[in-house]
Amino acid sequence: MNNTTGNDTLPVRPFNRYQIGAAIISPVAVTNLAVVIMILSKSSLRTVTNIIICSSCVSALLFALMLIIAAIVTSVSTVGVHLFFLRCIYNHAVELTLGGIFSFHITAISLERFFSVIYPFRYQRFANVRNTSVVLVAVWLLPVILIYLPSFIASWIVNQRCFPWPKHIINVFFYILFPIIIFLPPIVISITYIIMIYKISSITSKSWLLRTSGRLSASAMASNGNTILLTTSNPLVSNKTETSHHSKSRQRALRNRKPLLQMLLLVGIYSLTLFPFYFLFLLLIETNDEQKFRVPLYVSYLVTIGYLLVHPILSVVFTSAIKKECLKTWRNVRLNSCWCSSRLRQVGDAQISSSLAISPAVHLTHQGSFKT
Repeated sequence: MNNTTGNDTLPVRPFNRYQIGAAIISPVAVTNLAVVIMILSKSSLRTVTNIIICSSCVSALLFALMLIIAAIVTSVSTVGVHLFFLRCIYNHAVELTLGGIFSFHITAISLERFFSVIYPFRYQRFANVRNTSVVLVAVWLLPVILIYLPSFIASWIVNQRCFPWPKHIINVFFYILFPIIIFLPPIVISITYIIMIYKISSITSKSWLLRTSGRLSASAMASNGNTILLTTSNPLVSNKTETSHHSKSRQRALRNRKPLLQMLLLVGIYSLTLFPFYFLFLLLIETNDEQKFRVPLYVSYLVTIGYLLVHPILSVVFTSAIKKECLKTWRNVRLNSCWCSSRLRQVGDAQISSSLAISPAVHLTHQGSFKT
């Protein structure tokens, strides 16, 4: 949403969202770049999941770079350059294309984790460099083909320039492509995590039943027929079985708590940051009430780009290998800083000791010269 019209005057805006967005997105560039460097610098982290995470951080960096360039251009350029940049270089299509690339990365990460959990043997067979490269190329090219190229080509065919868009392109863009980009990741995340939780729960339940039936069969083989009936009807044995079942159910609940918490955090944070922007944008299009919805829409846009800061943090927290390397790096940094501070302290103490040792000799020398 660049808020440009068909004339050659700048639109009235409550504030320059590009400048404020650039200030917000600066830490986004730092966190995403840190994750990219961490993954690429450690050979142990170059797995399929981590490579997709690395590519998603690169897409976030590209979005941040374009927003910073937009902030610079809209601050220092003339009206003509300003309008050309917002209409033809960093327009609606480019923004949504960059958002689509990032959205498809989140979807790909969820699907990759789903297949690694549900179909581990097939996953090991297909998780290679070639297939990963194909997935990444598709994730980067599909938004360009589906979003940017149709709007660009249609504008040049109809108007012989990049602006304005034809009416049918506007309808497809705002009512089909935009909601797909916004709602695809939370839908895929919810479905995949629900299936994973159900699968993990059913597997643990079956394993518990197999272990229980195995113990009963072993006790039955060690006894005669009358003893079997007495043992299975014994209330002490029944209570022990119920207690064991309750304990196993509690263990299954604790085991399922982690993926459930991950799903709630991923979907919850994504929804809180992106959904308000979409609904406010939809209200603005339907009502055309600039005075009522412009400021809330701009604020929700700034909240939306804040998700790019949360994404690498969630990726580190929910990926054990990256999390372990980050903690190791943090410990090394702390140890080095502690060593440097202790070394400086030792040097300072040595200097103080040497100055104290020299002071009496200097004092005696001064006394001797005074007597002389």
